[in-house]
Amino acid sequence: MEFKTEDSKECAPGVRMEFDTEDATYNFYNSYALGHEFSVRK
Repeated sequence: MEFKTEDSKECAPGVRMEFDTEDATYNFYNSYALGHEFSVRK
């Protein structure tokens, strides 16, 4: 799964989002965070 950080609406987190794995969830939020100048930790 790829995420574009240039367009925050395309990768904005939403209610009831589901991911296949914990790593997929982390990767999504990490990509989102980088596009909004903050970071996440596991």
